[in-house]
Amino acid sequence: MTMFKERETSYEFDVSDRPRTATVPWHLGFGGDPIEMRIPAGARLHYDEQKQILHMHDPKTGLSHTVTPHLQMFINLDESFYELTFIDPNQPHHTLPGLFILDGNLTFEDKEVFDFTNSEMFAAFCRVMAHPLFNPWAEPLPRCSEYAILQYDIGAKTITIHEKFNHERAVDDARCKVVTGLLETKAPLKGEERRGGKVALPPALYDFSVAKCDGSSGEPLILHLTGTGAACAEFDRVNVVIDAVDELYKNQKAEFFDVLNRVFFDPRVHVERTLGTLKSSVDI
Repeated sequence: MTMFKERETSYEFDVSDRPRTATVPWHLGFGGDPIEMRIPAGARLHYDEQKQILHMHDPKTGLSHTVTPHLQMFINLDESFYELTFIDPNQPHHTLPGLFILDGNLTFEDKEVFDFTNSEMFAAFCRVMAHPLFNPWAEPLPRCSEYAILQYDIGAKTITIHEKFNHERAVDDARCKVVTGLLETKAPLKGEERRGGKVALPPALYDFSVAKCDGSSGEPLILHLTGTGAACAEFDRVNVVIDAVDELYKNQKAEFFDVLNRVFFDPRVHVERTLGTLKSSVDI
């Protein structure tokens, strides 16, 4: 049987020839119930209640899973999958932003409500990957796909844009501060349906979300509008350019309500608190 290589470490692991499960109060599902971590027969388990860390890795499958109150890391070497997710320690069932790598492609998860700096998020990922409880493997670090828009090097802790796309976007493209809200119009508004047909939206109340924004400034460029009442129920995610909405707004024929703005997230806080808790341990 092929075994995945493990990093040398002074951390102690508990091993059993029978499959087990483990739960901790800082790893909860949406309903608030503890999530069971499955520990296969022969897998390594490390649990420290005082430092609040639960870790499992299985050399037979290349799976590892580490959970703390501030973040969790999941690795599947066989699938070339790496995922870092940040957690709200005051609401353990509430996940924050994160990132994942699949087959050499790096993707950031903002959950459409958070704002952060991609380079800071990637730097946090590199720091976490350097710790033997979050990355217990002596296997090569995940290499970037040559075709990926985001080019990364975990060893060098660098992230860039593929040369074919660096004239179109940047690593730290701005996200629009506005996420969703309500738009009430008092005059017709021209738009484009998802299939490309032109439509005239009647005066009504619409749900809106930002479909496209300027990568440099974060200013919205295109909104998705969906009708909320009988007069406009047939309109679903109609594209409307922001200039048309601004024109109505300036003429007091449009008004915004219940606008949801992005919340800025700094991953460094979570990483510092997590690694700071483990500093008295080895291999930091």
